[in-house]
Amino acid sequence: MEFSNDLKKLKPWQYLRDDEIIVIDCEEAGYKVLVSVMGAGGEEFGLMIFDTENGYDGLAKILLRKIYRAIFPIV
Repeated sequence: MEFSNDLKKLKPWQYLRDDEIIVIDCEEAGYKVLVSVMGAGGEEFGLMIFDTENGYDGLAKILLRKIYRAIFPIV
């Protein structure tokens, strides 16, 4: 809950769109994650976090689906 409150105070969705990806390198753990900030549209707020080994394909599919729907909206 504390992290959630901190995230609300920082409001990263005011600075980043959900298609801008941040890589966080945890050198001590030897691990990297991809982070996408949700909330620029004002409807939902949060973070999508993907591990770089397995999560990149899932993240790419989400972003491609968003682009596809913008180009070919469902009537």
